[in-house]
Amino acid sequence: MTAALALRPYQLEAVEAAERDLAIARSALIEAATGSGKTTTFSELARRTVGRGGRVLILAHRRELVDQAAERVRLFGMSALVLRGKARWSGEAVVCASVAAMRRRLATWPPDFFALVIVDEAHHAPALGYQVVLAHFAGARVLGVTATPARADGVSLGTVFNRVSARYGVRRAIADGWLVSARGLRVVVDGMDLSKVRLKTVARGTRDVRDLHPGDLGAAAIAPAAVEGVAGPLLELAGDRRTVVFAVDRRHARAIADAINARRPDAARVVDGDMPAAERAQNLADHKAGAYQFLINVMVLTEGYDDPAIACVAMARPTTSWVLYAQACGRGLRPSPGKRDLLVLDFVGAACAHNLVGPEDALAGALEAPVTVHRPARKPSPAPAAPAYQPKPSWRARMKATAVKVVRGAARGLLGMLKAWFSGDD
Repeated sequence: MTAALALRPYQLEAVEAAERDLAIARSALIEAATGSGKTTTFSELARRTVGRGGRVLILAHRRELVDQAAERVRLFGMSALVLRGKARWSGEAVVCASVAAMRRRLATWPPDFFALVIVDEAHHAPALGYQVVLAHFAGARVLGVTATPARADGVSLGTVFNRVSARYGVRRAIADGWLVSARGLRVVVDGMDLSKVRLKTVARGTRDVRDLHPGDLGAAAIAPAAVEGVAGPLLELAGDRRTVVFAVDRRHARAIADAINARRPDAARVVDGDMPAAERAQNLADHKAGAYQFLINVMVLTEGYDDPAIACVAMARPTTSWVLYAQACGRGLRPSPGKRDLLVLDFVGAACAHNLVGPEDALAGALEAPVTVHRPARKPSPAPAAPAYQPKPSWRARMKATAVKVVRGAARGLLGMLKAWFSGDD
């Protein structure tokens, strides 16, 4: 077992507090701001568990989080298996798996196989899939880590975790210099009319979670004036900042990318959950390498994406969800050389019937100053009018027109011959 990587003081405090709590309770929770190094924190706890002869299971709900966890624990000197495809356990100290993958293979794992189960993004832990897995490994201690412990559906994380071992919020992380502060700018998009967008129940719990209806929102956001109202200000306001844009759906994301690339070729690409994994990975890697500026995503980067150079987050997806907004903004709070702060561009429609979440709600402890409002200097020029519709002529009309042309041509030829004869020309 290699030595631990150097932990920050608050990370070490969280690990030691969790160890104390897990010695007397089955489960514990660590709350830490996005970008404060939750993966490093739980990897140290895994290292200590493995050092005592125990095996560790790390659960997450998305591929990127699973891969990120496996990469980090290997840096801590532990062998790790990513449970995917035909992979089989061959003595690894740590198993990293999506909750769906582990649930499918649950019967092949003895209930006492793991000493510790770590749940990444633990606000998902009350979900049925997690509960089935945790119930199977009933003898294991359980550690949850999350940046957003408050669930919109009212289900308490106390139903899963017995104790909160540590809290490290955004305000403290900024004060300590581990995160950057943020500036908010609200961009009013006159072409985006949200007044007729309905609410839809997206999750049920102690209280139902409702957000803007995806279909209604997508129809409003894809209007040409709405797309232009996002693309133009993005190019104007983001400057040279590496930018992540959150779009409504695939069609909206591609429309924004096309509008940006029409003005500045190869400046924007799209990632979404439906594209091939290799293409998505390549687009993410190229963005991190600085190959292009605007990474436009559809609910892919809200959790677990780590690129400290991101200095602008654009919310082109209006929402009533504090959790969603906070997670999105968290993509840009990590410090990076030459980066002074995070710019949050909040795109809102000129009319809306619902109370939308904004930077004031999600980043109250991170904002340098009150959010200001930006209105484009002029509205986008209207698209040129389409030519009037001309019905296709019938075959009779086409034959008549052809006959007229033939007669007129013959008449002009005959007239020319007569003029030449009367003038005496040979």
